[in-house]
Amino acid sequence: PDARPAELVEIPEGLLELQGEMEELTVQSSQLQRVPEWLGDLTRLTKLELSSCGSAAGGRVKELPTSLSKLTALKSLSLRALIGLKSVPDVGTLRALKTLTVDNCSNLKELPASFGTLRALKRLELCRCTQLEKLPAFGPLRALKTLELRHCARLEKLPGSLCTLPALESLVVVGCRSLRELPSQLGNLK
Repeated sequence: PDARPAELVEIPEGLLELQGEMEELTVQSSQLQRVPEWLGDLTRLTKLELSSCGSAAGGRVKELPTSLSKLTALKSLSLRALIGLKSVPDVGTLRALKTLTVDNCSNLKELPASFGTLRALKRLELCRCTQLEKLPAFGPLRALKTLELRHCARLEKLPGSLCTLPALESLVVVGCRSLRELPSQLGNLK
């Protein structure tokens, strides 16, 4: 007999009954097929973590619903091992977002341009996003203190706007083997 625990194929729609109360949601399942559009109706969420547990089956989730933009109370968003994920929807409305972690989403090629408008963002971690080729302009990310880029093998350059981030205290770049140079104004950071 198979002793493995059962894993979610879909996020139960019954969670909608908790939409006025639920503040945190963590879904870890290597069998997850998709992230439903109604997830954006959980507008009290402050923390959302979606993970396929590192399984090769994590390729089932190809996209995230555009309704994520309705999660305006969200402070922490973590996307882990969603290896089939190719893009992230518009996140510019997530004004409360302080932490964004994207780890082992190996088919993700780019972040949306609206990413640069996340004024409350303090920590950004992009790890093992091996197809990620470029980052959008950082624009008004005035609160960003920590930027970690780890093993983003195809990342070729960092935007010059990185040099205009007044709160940046920690920049970690490891294993980004296509990165040939850093912005020339990087030495002007305070």
